[in-house]
Amino acid sequence: MYFGKRGWGIEPEYSAMVITAHTDHMLAASIVKDLSKPTSKRVWYILMGAGMNHQRRRHSSSTHWPSALAWGVGMKARLGKRVYVAPQVRIGWEPNIRFSVFFGRMMAKVKQ
Repeated sequence: MYFGKRGWGIEPEYSAMVITAHTDHMLAASIVKDLSKPTSKRVWYILMGAGMNHQRRRHSSSTHWPSALAWGVGMKARLGKRVYVAPQVRIGWEPNIRFSVFFGRMMAKVKQ
């Protein structure tokens, strides 16, 4: 969701990560700044996000609620008028490095 006319936006995010030892559910919000025109076929952006991570271990009853904070860079590549793919790299405060690819649908057509 964009606000203002300068390419600033807020992007909510839900991630589920399941491995044999534990399951993570993360709910976060990112502030995004587009570095290219939104009408471009490829839009580069920077982001900063914060949220909460719920981690549950499979072989014990322990549950953790650590916070999450990350900075990153990405690129939204349009695949059509409303569909896009967005690979991005983030560096977190724990520290961690994350590479992810998102598929999305734009809420409205981008005027060219």
